[in-house]
Amino acid sequence: MYLQRSHHSFFESRYSDPVQEKMQRSLEQRMAIKFCVKLEKSAAETIPMLKKAFGVDCLSDRQIFRWHKAFAEGREGVNDENRHQPPVPTTM
Repeated sequence: MYLQRSHHSFFESRYSDPVQEKMQRSLEQRMAIKFCVKLEKSAAETIPMLKKAFGVDCLSDRQIFRWHKAFAEGREGVNDENRHQPPVPTTM
């Protein structure tokens, strides 16, 4: 007897906030992209694998290419620094 595997993220049940769930899925995908780079998969090979694994929640092709390039160039971290910076206040 085979266990049916859920297509939901391991972390999905831990977060009730849809924004946090989306951020977690993006983080999981960045880890998967980094793994593919370590296996010497090209970005073109990585995209269909991510689409199959993450379905409608998959990052865009452009985002996958961007992250793939960053990891291929030596980036180690999977966090998106741009999302963690507070907005810059404007003065008038």
